[in-house]
Amino acid sequence: MVIPNQFNYHLNISTKDKINFVLDDNSFNEKDTALHTADPLNFIEKTAYKDKIKTYSRKNILSSVRSGSGSINNLPVQIVFFDFTFLGGSIGSLEGEKVTRCVERSILYKEPLLIFSTSSGARMHEGVFSLCQLAKTNASLKKLRLSNVPYISILGNPCMGGAMASFASIGDFVIAEPDSLIGFAGPRVIKSTISTELPEGFQTSKFLLSKGLVDKVVSRKLVKGAITKILESFYK
Repeated sequence: MVIPNQFNYHLNISTKDKINFVLDDNSFNEKDTALHTADPLNFIEKTAYKDKIKTYSRKNILSSVRSGSGSINNLPVQIVFFDFTFLGGSIGSLEGEKVTRCVERSILYKEPLLIFSTSSGARMHEGVFSLCQLAKTNASLKKLRLSNVPYISILGNPCMGGAMASFASIGDFVIAEPDSLIGFAGPRVIKSTISTELPEGFQTSKFLLSKGLVDKVVSRKLVKGAITKILESFYK
């Protein structure tokens, strides 16, 4: 697929575009589409959580996660895409379930797992139910590692909060897009908490590469090739 020049700037793009530039043509087989977001806390705010979900549903956006199977240069994978346009790519009970199911399929079929994370973290509307997803996804990834199936984590802009505190940071290979904002809390929160001057750009992918948290920083138009090299070593 020919990637338009604007894709090189690493702005947010649609999940459909991510699927098209990463996976082989027409190879994506989406799973768990019958699952829907719930409101376990009956969350009340100026605009109710249920109303927000209905608004997204009318746009046919049902979750911040799309997951399924596909292939990259004819190499089979199980794959998760986060959609930042849905409540900032936040993680609720549905998202945790979809990620976990994808991990389980990866174990069952012995196919490498890819997670493209563009997330603001745990979803406040679901409180502790959201936080439980961080432990849930990490527990499933532990089983994946014991199965000797590789997990490639791809960090987009931004990747923050609970995502980085759980599944996004523990890939066997961690790839980040250039100039992505990556971390847990925001810089102002950290500075006010520890009362220390912070290094410039300390939450960028380039800085984290120098500290070893990220294995490689790869331009969006080159990420398919970088992933292919990793997959080829598994399928030899």
